[in-house]
Amino acid sequence: GLPYVVAGRALYDTLEVRDLAALVRLVLEPSDRRALAHVLRGPLVALSEGGLLSLFRDEEGRPFAFDLHGSVLDRAAFPEEAARLETFRRRFAEVRPTLLRLRAPEALRRAMQWFDLDRVTAALPRAAPRLGNLDRLVHIAQERGGSLFSFSRWLERRIADETDEPEAVVFSAEDDAIRLLTIH
Repeated sequence: GLPYVVAGRALYDTLEVRDLAALVRLVLEPSDRRALAHVLRGPLVALSEGGLLSLFRDEEGRPFAFDLHGSVLDRAAFPEEAARLETFRRRFAEVRPTLLRLRAPEALRRAMQWFDLDRVTAALPRAAPRLGNLDRLVHIAQERGGSLFSFSRWLERRIADETDEPEAVVFSAEDDAIRLLTIH
């Protein structure tokens, strides 16, 4: 029951950064099945494993190419998930053209707002560090400059290479909490 703070050096390994990176990949390339599965299973749509599998399999259980615009989730079997998927599809179709025209930092900010990633993240445990990590990613995009496409490629390389970057610092010396330092 003791209060604690967590900070690390793995910004690109945090779920919130990977969620945003997958959303950006999907905006840039809607046929990216890996990005699509990540977004559908993540906090933006929150499909169950059963719901996700039903989208990628036909009635006989054979895999098929799910398409963000064409395939439908069975409303009888997954009523809430089907509604969330439809909401996401509608919003994706509305905002994608605008996001594609924006530079990376503004596109990241708008994507977080328009897809409610900031609101969803704020409702998760450790909300302050998670939101700080998203803000840190926008700041990195601002420093790098360039298009959303070039930033996405750069970010994917950092994630694949497991490049270390400090997470956002959201605690201060006045925090009444335990901090643990490890040396490797």
